[in-house]
Amino acid sequence: MRGFLPSLRELACEYQNQIIFLFIYIIEAHAQDVWPISSGRFVPSKEPIIINEHQTIEDRLAACEQFVEMYNIGSEFSMVMDSMANEFERKYGAWPLRFYGVNHGQLEFKPQPAECTYNILDFMAWMERTDKY
Repeated sequence: MRGFLPSLRELACEYQNQIIFLFIYIIEAHAQDVWPISSGRFVPSKEPIIINEHQTIEDRLAACEQFVEMYNIGSEFSMVMDSMANEFERKYGAWPLRFYGVNHGQLEFKPQPAECTYNILDFMAWMERTDKY
């Protein structure tokens, strides 16, 4: 995520009156009590993230708030959470990180990762050729 944020911030600024950028906090990708990995290289502080699997909506909210604070998610992005039934993640295969382009209620852009990352230029090209809301 850290690698994408500078580009996403620039895009959100550039398209602020045309495109809504929405983050959806989903199930924890590497919950400490389920599938722990050393994920510190992906966070600004470079310290490992230690989050247990969400058992309640309050757990998910606390983890979401930690994410917002850790990455300094500001007013340029809206933030929502998936349900505890993980409906969004199950329907759209969002785990652990995914970009989507929705235009007039239709999913138009869902890039596939290559070598565990995305080419942000593909997302930018989609934004350029789509009708803005």
